[in-house]
Amino acid sequence: MTQKPEPNRQSSSGRILGFLKDELGVPQDFDAPLPADVQASFEGEAEGETSSAQPDGHESEPASPSRSTWNYRVMSFRHGEDAWCAIHEVYYDNGVPTAYSKTPAVAMWDPEEGDGAGSRTVDRFREALSKPVLTVDDFRRGR
Repeated sequence: MTQKPEPNRQSSSGRILGFLKDELGVPQDFDAPLPADVQASFEGEAEGETSSAQPDGHESEPASPSRSTWNYRVMSFRHGEDAWCAIHEVYYDNGVPTAYSKTPAVAMWDPEEGDGAGSRTVDRFREALSKPVLTVDDFRRGR
């Protein structure tokens, strides 16, 4: 049995940094371009996609059954006395939010997408600001 390496640092939050060093691998093609149809889905360009918000903060039912989509949404968090909001990627199954990104979204784009790529990214962030704010409880409904 191989012994795990001793952690070399501890973060201010108490997490041990480097604990899994040399234990995890990243495939060679990790950052390979996605197939065009998958990329289009991530960019909200899939045929028949809807994104109008309902009063309860959920997305409207997509046009086809069992459809997974995503968009950016503002999420509100609370931990003890601390509270904050951030824009996250939110994933939906049949229009119901089911998951969100662990870390807030970052405004970035591939320069090969053309001159308007940055504006389109910022527009999606702006759209998130116009929709109802989600909380962690919105992902616990229906479970």
